[in-house]
Amino acid sequence: MNALLFALFMAATGCDKDPRPCELTGSRARLAAENKKADRLNLSRVAHADQILSFANKGLLVRVERTAPGYYVDKWIGVLSCGKREKIYPRRDDIFHLRPWTKEFLDTLAQVFTNDLSAGSSFKVTSLIRTPVYQKMLKCGNRSAARSTRHSNQSLHFTGAAFDISALTWSKDGKPPMTVEQRNSLRALLARLDRAGCIEAVEERNPPNFHITVWPEFSKNPKCKQLLIGDSPTVAGTP
Repeated sequence: MNALLFALFMAATGCDKDPRPCELTGSRARLAAENKKADRLNLSRVAHADQILSFANKGLLVRVERTAPGYYVDKWIGVLSCGKREKIYPRRDDIFHLRPWTKEFLDTLAQVFTNDLSAGSSFKVTSLIRTPVYQKMLKCGNRSAARSTRHSNQSLHFTGAAFDISALTWSKDGKPPMTVEQRNSLRALLARLDRAGCIEAVEERNPPNFHITVWPEFSKNPKCKQLLIGDSPTVAGTP
């Protein structure tokens, strides 16, 4: 796309007035396109928590640690505030799973973040795989959660290929929040990977999250991992 066409695109979509890169803005059309791609890649959606365990037993999903170098999973994941009520997803322990290539991306991104973008800080993972029951519970307190029951507009979290990172620049849990500089660096990195077709990334506003869907391409195409690692001298496997 030449510079003039890109400028017109930015003006038409409002990207010229948005601090987020255009690549990180979401829409219903984009979600529908992502679901079509998931279909082409034969990414099954889980229908219930027992299926998560079944997929894990077959090696289609892998477990995510609650704390690891460079990231930690939100301690309130699966616990939802709905007005004055608190809801707890009954199969909370089962949602600590992702697709193997998505877990590989998460681990590598965490290394890059802690070693090169944040001087030892960790980011907070706020969502992993979801079931339809859990997704329905989220509608109460998460305005960014996909609400459609139509196949074309389902949440990509059902596939296990997506996860969320908190983009809050203030802390609710006593841990160091992401700084504005770290958020901007992460924005640029995710936009670059999105343009290359390795991931689909959306910066959500309410609550502030980076929603990241990782395609199998990440593990199959060395270019994707190299784009993520960049010139990092600290990440294992860097030339």
